[in-house]
Amino acid sequence: MIMRKFIWLTILVLFFSSCQNQEKKALEIAFSQAGSNKNELKKVLDHYSEPKDSLKKQAAIFLIKNMPAHYFLESKEFDRYNRIFDILETQLVKHTDYESFNLLTSIMDSIEKIDGRLSMQNLNQQNDTRRVSANFIIQNIDYAFRAWKKNPWSKNIDFNCFCDYILPYRLYLEPIENWRPPFYDIVTEMGNQSPNPKDIKETYLYLHKILTKSYAHVDTKFEPRYPFPMSFSNVQKAGIGSCFQTGIFQTMALRSAGLPVTIDYTPYWGGYKGSHSRLKLISGEKYKKLLTNENLQEDVSSIFKSSNFFNKKMPRFAPGDFPENVTVTFNKLIPKVYRYTWSIQPERLQIMNKAKNGEIAPGFRLYEKDVTNEYLVCGNTTIYMDCNFSRHKIAYLTVFNNGSWVPVASSVINQEGYASFKNMGKKIIYLPAVYEENRMVPTGKPFYFNDRGNVVTISASKQHVQDIKIISKYPFFAIIAYHAFEVKGGKFEGANKSDFSDADSLLGINYLPYYYQEVNVKNSKAFRYLRFVAPKNQKCSLAELKFYGVEDGDTMQIQGTFFDIKGSDTPILQKVADNNLETFYESDSEKLNWIGFDLGETIKRRIVKIDFCPRNDANCIIPEKEYELFFWNKDWVSLGKQKASKRYLIYKNIPTGALLLLKCHSGGKEERIFLYEKDKQVWF
Repeated sequence: MIMRKFIWLTILVLFFSSCQNQEKKALEIAFSQAGSNKNELKKVLDHYSEPKDSLKKQAAIFLIKNMPAHYFLESKEFDRYNRIFDILETQLVKHTDYESFNLLTSIMDSIEKIDGRLSMQNLNQQNDTRRVSANFIIQNIDYAFRAWKKNPWSKNIDFNCFCDYILPYRLYLEPIENWRPPFYDIVTEMGNQSPNPKDIKETYLYLHKILTKSYAHVDTKFEPRYPFPMSFSNVQKAGIGSCFQTGIFQTMALRSAGLPVTIDYTPYWGGYKGSHSRLKLISGEKYKKLLTNENLQEDVSSIFKSSNFFNKKMPRFAPGDFPENVTVTFNKLIPKVYRYTWSIQPERLQIMNKAKNGEIAPGFRLYEKDVTNEYLVCGNTTIYMDCNFSRHKIAYLTVFNNGSWVPVASSVINQEGYASFKNMGKKIIYLPAVYEENRMVPTGKPFYFNDRGNVVTISASKQHVQDIKIISKYPFFAIIAYHAFEVKGGKFEGANKSDFSDADSLLGINYLPYYYQEVNVKNSKAFRYLRFVAPKNQKCSLAELKFYGVEDGDTMQIQGTFFDIKGSDTPILQKVADNNLETFYESDSEKLNWIGFDLGETIKRRIVKIDFCPRNDANCIIPEKEYELFFWNKDWVSLGKQKASKRYLIYKNIPTGALLLLKCHSGGKEERIFLYEKDKQVWF
């Protein structure tokens, strides 16, 4: 619905791009789009007609001529939903110990019971040109100039940087608000208290830390519950928001004090689900080292936050720590990075000019600048679109995300049928596509860029097949491997006293356990009490734990009751015995470092086997669950379903070189594409 409303804008930018006097024509476009509101825009230019205001007039022209690319979303339903944040603000003042998200959820539930749930279907696009007033723009310009000219950290910021990253009154789709005046004094005063106010980077880091701690916290649970653009004031009232929403809040707060800040984001990760955005100070500083998307045990969060799972607290995993066919994955992989500007970007304008009706995919914005090469060592490629797609003018590169192919880059298809894509992240599988009838349609074979930046095309062999062993439907990310490390060095003991003062060793864990483990016990003694003791300075953490003994010649699971170091039998302890790998028990602290098991009064057993599993993501192959393997051949083609009988699957006669995908029909949403090379799954 929203993209259809770009038709009017498309006509305008077509006109804009063909004019010789671009600035004059750009203003005419803005006035034309503004309709009855054009006099408000002209009042702004008239206000700065004096020679002393010439620079402010240039800033006003910059704002207005790029305004046709900007719009926001509104709905009558927003008015009633805004009550959530008013109530939340009141409750948080009265009850400072409330957790914001839980309180917000409770208030939202109450409102939804009366008025129904807010829907994205009822949101309407409103162009800025039709809604902004002259007084609002003038006040915005005056306050932006005051912050730029008076604050010590802003002295070396040039006019172009000021226009794109300080001057704008809005960043994305959030409602238009008068946020500068109330925050100018607050943030300026805080900035002057930084250790070195003349240093723009030090001041930025100082203010960013304060704003994160005191004004708006990131809550990952927030966005699924409230996936709509939040106003600046509502983020302030709630004190929480999604990563992106709190990022917008901080961007505008910092801009109010004259800091050139924006948001850089990757629309989708290349090897992981979802997307990510990060605050960016525009200072001209370049990274000494660029990301390569290689699977390295390095903390690169200083370059692009959250782009990998490794941190300094993690151990360094070595070959042999896990089975040979297991690779620990440290990176999420970045295909593209875009930056929010105010100015219309020429590359995006060219695409909009060339596109036919219905060819622009959702999320395409004229004010997004490609800055991938500021972060990554990149690859370039040119793709030929065959005659079946000759009617199309725009091509896309897509990546696999949450079960579908989603666009991360776009390009014009030239008269010869070629589309060029520059500055693409390496080691990510891309699928060429076009957008038609509201969906991405594949146009060629998947490929990736190798270490040297060369294109490697993926194609299933029709002549050669192989048997493969599948152990997981998802990469073994470092954060999950770290949970295995939390168990290494732990031990199992048996005793006949509840305080384990007579404990005897059953089994030591001197390795990193990969998901579920079945281990034989050699101790021949019989015990009433059993326990798992976590390694020193680690919390006791397990997803599953079962003990086995011999009864009438058969190995049988032993029944009993779990208890903790306090002697308590709490419900959370039962999570280690619920046959669900997704649930787990974790002690409150490192001091409560064991979990016990009582067979019962007068009962003793010799333990012959222990089954256990560290905390995990349940993406391994789980017996009794049903799986289906697919390979890519212009679409996902089934290679058959299997109910797992072991902790792996064997598929025979699989085409070599095929791009594969494993789905679990018995539960679990996480899935990733992979190749099968050298007897193991290679994840992308």
